[in-house]
Amino acid sequence: MSDQIRSTIAANPGEACERMCEQRSPLTRGEILLRLTAAFEKEQIPYCLVGDTRGLPDTIPGDIDIVVAQSSLGEVPGLLLRFCEEHQARLVQVMQHELTAFYFTLAWTGPGGRPQFLNPDICGDYYRTGRLYLNSSELLANRALGPDGAKSARGFHVAGAAANFIYYLIKKIDKQDLSNRSGAYLSEQWRSAPHKNSESIRRFWSEPEATLLAQAAQSNAWDSIIARLPEFRRALRKQRSFSTRVAFPDLARKLRRALQPTGLMVAVMGPDGAGKSSVIDAVQASLAPAFRRTIRAHLRPHLGRRTDLSMTIEANPHGKKAYGELISMLKLVYLWVDYTIGYWLKIYPRVARSTLVMFDRYYHDLLVDPRRYRFGGSRLLAGFFGKILPQPQLWIFLDAPAKVLQERKREVSPQETARQCEAYRRLAATLPGALTVDASQDLERVVAQVDEAILGLLAARARQRLSSSRCPG
Repeated sequence: MSDQIRSTIAANPGEACERMCEQRSPLTRGEILLRLTAAFEKEQIPYCLVGDTRGLPDTIPGDIDIVVAQSSLGEVPGLLLRFCEEHQARLVQVMQHELTAFYFTLAWTGPGGRPQFLNPDICGDYYRTGRLYLNSSELLANRALGPDGAKSARGFHVAGAAANFIYYLIKKIDKQDLSNRSGAYLSEQWRSAPHKNSESIRRFWSEPEATLLAQAAQSNAWDSIIARLPEFRRALRKQRSFSTRVAFPDLARKLRRALQPTGLMVAVMGPDGAGKSSVIDAVQASLAPAFRRTIRAHLRPHLGRRTDLSMTIEANPHGKKAYGELISMLKLVYLWVDYTIGYWLKIYPRVARSTLVMFDRYYHDLLVDPRRYRFGGSRLLAGFFGKILPQPQLWIFLDAPAKVLQERKREVSPQETARQCEAYRRLAATLPGALTVDASQDLERVVAQVDEAILGLLAARARQRLSSSRCPG
């Protein structure tokens, strides 16, 4: 992305979104995948796709598992950054989920002007939970161009059938994710070299588990294995104990993941009728591939609730009398506890696990509309509490003329709507990184601008983190 576009994003994210959409090539996910594998070839980085590659590149149901030579793993981030520059895309996520495995997310504008994503999960030597199962050299040893149904090359390398069989079997059992569909694929791989595959099974399982797995693969009857997955995982891990050599580096990785969350907390603010709920729903749907999961919260963390972060919205927000000074003071203390303790117990763990948490309103809404929260205390004190609470990484303010908002929702008077609009504008001017979006536009344009702001923030964060670390080679 050029310096000119970066400066435009900082000054006017809405205009930047339109310019990026105009300049990006409308490439499909399959086209991006083929170009990425071609980039590996150009950079002379040995690679192969592993796992179930049926349907690729035309159909990409989820992540793309890619193995590269362990010695080349450190070159991958630089390759991806250059690739994104060349294809007007952005690297928006980097998640190190094993010592030698990184989950990346590439984002670009695809056909129709909507964000598209590709999630390459790239590893060198194949570790899981600190256990070395397969070296990259054996996964790459017999790689070949992947054939399609007509036996023509599909434009990328895949692991040899025997190596792919044992890799996929280990992965599915260790993740407790084996199904009859993935079992059918394993049986297909088994038939290419049954004797070699049988030997591979016995590298990782003792009798009788090895015999049962071989029989399931031979007959494509996996129900008995699926029913006993925990047993097969215990047997697998018993054969491959945790490597003490990677204990300290793996602990450092986990600490880094905790201190550098890959999720995001966003607060969407605005008067009634601005479309906060609709925007949040649409943004979470469009950006879901950039995160492991998405959650919507209303106003606060709700510390006392176990799972649900939402709450019933008040239909008549100004229908009750304000509290007195003492009760209002106690309410501020209560809110401080909910936002602060609730953040560390409920929100931060989710953000650390790559969750997009979007708040429909936040504490600062009380500063704009104290009557809604029956607050009758000191505005100065309320403002002080707002400064010492955990803050979202991004503020989105939805703004529209009072007349438009009143046509959509008439929960308060036109005068009160106009007052709130002005108060939200003043609040937005005081918060760092706040983005104001014209909510009188079509929903699609509003969502596009919010998407752009979030993706821009993710891309800047990913680049900054990559500049201060490196993949182990």
